[in-house]
Amino acid sequence: MREHLKRQGLPENVEAVTPDVAVSFKDYYVGQRTHRKTLSSYLSGLRSRWAMLIDDKIIKPPNPWLDVRPKRQRKGTEAPRREWQTHELLALFQGPCSPAMFNMMALLLLTGMRLSDAVLLKPDNIDADMGNYVLIIREGKSPSAVRRVPVAPCLRQGIGAAIAGLRGKSNYWTNAFILYRRKMGLTDERTVLHSLRHSFSTFADSDEKLQRHHIQSVIGHSKGSVTDIYTRVSDNQRQRVVAAVEAALPRELVALIVKRFGEN
Repeated sequence: MREHLKRQGLPENVEAVTPDVAVSFKDYYVGQRTHRKTLSSYLSGLRSRWAMLIDDKIIKPPNPWLDVRPKRQRKGTEAPRREWQTHELLALFQGPCSPAMFNMMALLLLTGMRLSDAVLLKPDNIDADMGNYVLIIREGKSPSAVRRVPVAPCLRQGIGAAIAGLRGKSNYWTNAFILYRRKMGLTDERTVLHSLRHSFSTFADSDEKLQRHHIQSVIGHSKGSVTDIYTRVSDNQRQRVVAAVEAALPRELVALIVKRFGEN
């Protein structure tokens, strides 16, 4: 927001944000071809932040973001999000991101979980019985979101410290990632933090030895009729899914993740 106020030649404070400034902020990112869902997340976070400032009597109403929303597009007219390509993954993980961002990216890539699941994780979600590390997802957007997700071998050392450092809500991570991605010159708006979940699914689907409902039991898929058989999928079967995804990654990427998680 400060950068936008600079572009507008305005003071860098909350009082300078009027409804017209809020609309110009939205229009700027529409012009940058920001994905509608990403922009919606931006604006939702700003609405919430200003609502808190008003509640705390730091600024006076009205909330300038209240009616600022991206225009809805007709179904099928928006470019779908896609998974990350291998060379893009290498660029992301080899770039100068913060340790917390590195840990978040690695967690999403190697578990296939939603960002909304990851931000709720705490160290006590880890089941390390007999050395077989499993993340227990206790809540989510659908019944199938409640599940057990094996921890890939390259994440096991330092997984507790990594999860403990994942502070912040989904909007914070979404926005921070977009800034980092653009800093790395990765400008395709179809690729976002959530795209790491798509990458997990793509890598898993490419292994013909894996059964689809085993993959779905790991990622917590909410569609289809497989939810009722998730309980019959064992931790060993889920572990094979996670192991297949790790095996599909470039060796230099896996080695980097092992090294960085060992430093947590």
